[in-house]
Amino acid sequence: MLLLVGYGGMAVFTTLLTIFMPQTKATENAVEVSDPDGGMNALAIGSVVSLLGYTAFYAVGPEMFATAPRAAATSVLTGVNRFGSLFIALTFPYIQTSIEEYTFIIFVAFLALIILFTQVFLIETKGKTTEEIQRELRRKMT
Repeated sequence: MLLLVGYGGMAVFTTLLTIFMPQTKATENAVEVSDPDGGMNALAIGSVVSLLGYTAFYAVGPEMFATAPRAAATSVLTGVNRFGSLFIALTFPYIQTSIEEYTFIIFVAFLALIILFTQVFLIETKGKTTEEIQRELRRKMT
């Protein structure tokens, strides 16, 4: 459930970011004309709040591990995270050039797939011992 909350919140805030980005771009000139002193664009603030919300939900769910496997899981997670960050850093400029401010819709699609995968294939572990979880995983794999 915690994973679903984390991924769901990330999907909501990424969707909001995808909505705010084109609106911010569309209203940039109007804001500059109406407030030449450089006032804050509310849609730009919405984009920043969306990024902060995304980060908060990322911290809530997707990076939680039990104490025993934490070191091994964290090392694997760090490697995957760094590789993913490298891939995104290398491809993001090309994606942004081609679809501009709608770039984050790709992340929304991936989050939707992750939520579906989590709902269908992962088991609930709340209130269960490690042995119970292992037994349930073994049953599910056979």
